[in-house]
Amino acid sequence: MISLARNDTARPLARRVGPWVWIVVLCVLALLLVGCSRGQTEIKPPDIRYGEDKCADCDMIISEPRFAAAAVHEVGNGTYENLLFDDIGDLLRYMKAHPDLKYVASYVHDYDTEAWVDATKATFVHSAEVRTPMASGLLASDTAAKAQALATKFNGTVMDWATVQEHAPAAMPGMH
Repeated sequence: MISLARNDTARPLARRVGPWVWIVVLCVLALLLVGCSRGQTEIKPPDIRYGEDKCADCDMIISEPRFAAAAVHEVGNGTYENLLFDDIGDLLRYMKAHPDLKYVASYVHDYDTEAWVDATKATFVHSAEVRTPMASGLLASDTAAKAQALATKFNGTVMDWATVQEHAPAAMPGMH
């Protein structure tokens, strides 16, 4: 005898549950993937929580904005991670110790204004008279004129980003 009754077990799972259930499942999976992914999608200076965030190089708490620095490296296709530093010297040391990372940007704070400056556009001063958190003696400025004034004030040497990278950390007294 042939039954004309509907046999739900013979239907595929996709037809036994409503389409709204699949939409919810896909949304939950998408949220899980986004929530579990590491990094950010923009290349930009970080927001540092002074007195809370730690330096990626020395693990000390970052407390002085005028000496803080950051590097951004790519962690995946189109995702980035900020690395925070309490001293420009620590940024340089970390980048030299980790050449395997794909660095896409570096930022430093202007010594006077404490505003973020792209490290490649900043002008630096090295002075043994300036006490920085890790004794690098490195300051950054957003203009060459301001850097020259700082160099005069602190009896320092003016350098660009390429020169700072070339000479740090070995050639700079105080840097470990």
